[in-house]
Amino acid sequence: METVKKIFLSHRFADKPIADAVRRHLGNWGFDNEIYQASAPGVGPTVGASITDEIRDALYHAKLVILIYTLTDYDWAFCMWECGLATHPKSHDTRTIVFQCNPHETPKTFEGQLLVEIDPDGIKNFTDQFFELDAFFLGEPSVRQDIKDETVENLSTALYNDLKAVIPPGQLENRYRWDFLVLQLTQNDVSALKKDESRDDLQKLAQNCRIVQEFGEALKHFGYANLEPDLKLGKLIDRWRKETKDRPSSTVDQWIKALGTEVYRAIDNSPASPNWKELNSVNYPGSWFYPVVNHVRVLPDGSMEFDVYFYRSLSGSATET
Repeated sequence: METVKKIFLSHRFADKPIADAVRRHLGNWGFDNEIYQASAPGVGPTVGASITDEIRDALYHAKLVILIYTLTDYDWAFCMWECGLATHPKSHDTRTIVFQCNPHETPKTFEGQLLVEIDPDGIKNFTDQFFELDAFFLGEPSVRQDIKDETVENLSTALYNDLKAVIPPGQLENRYRWDFLVLQLTQNDVSALKKDESRDDLQKLAQNCRIVQEFGEALKHFGYANLEPDLKLGKLIDRWRKETKDRPSSTVDQWIKALGTEVYRAIDNSPASPNWKELNSVNYPGSWFYPVVNHVRVLPDGSMEFDVYFYRSLSGSATET
């Protein structure tokens, strides 16, 4: 009869070397035949079987799930699905632990939970609790209550050194090239705007879109020096109109409707179709920019974020058409 796998390693396939290191050490700790790792021959899916069905079964029986978490910008959908199954009420009691491989990257799903930082103290704390804590494997006594401190120290040091060797030492660095703003709508706002039939009237959208991030000189194009608390798109538009009303091109504000139309298209998950209408910068009257919805995020709570980039126009003047 096949041994039920007590430990499940959840990880991106690109992070297999990290998972392999964890599996090797847990095997040396006495759990060699009780680990499920989808990327490892012999301890993962059966050839010819349904992978998702086997993973569901393994998670149903697992007592411990270890999530190997590296960089937030990667696709974690499948790993989050695995962790969600592990905590399903119909599964066995399961403890889910996150190995935080980068101190600057934390999964939002596990905010507020004590994560295992990959440093000497974090790995030592994990090793201590793994062996000595009652109900570390929920519903079971401690693995080895009588383990010597020296043994725990040696085991944790060996695990840390192996993890350090396979975890990239750097961190993800985003280098932005264009001015941008991030607009945010709550889940309730998104639901209401999806039903909004008067989309030519951008007042509802402008009043609800909150500015949550800015880069470069994006705010200066509207006459703002800094990001103020609870700053809305409507206020940016009002300030821009006020500051440019005496300019010869003050009537050229088609960019407002063009931007609003693209945000609505993003809400509907429709393909991008920018109109490329120019915005005259408040602080730099000789400069014109195309506000473009470049990227969209749908957050777990149903809210949405829209990255609006300001691409400089080479013409240096507004397009009146």
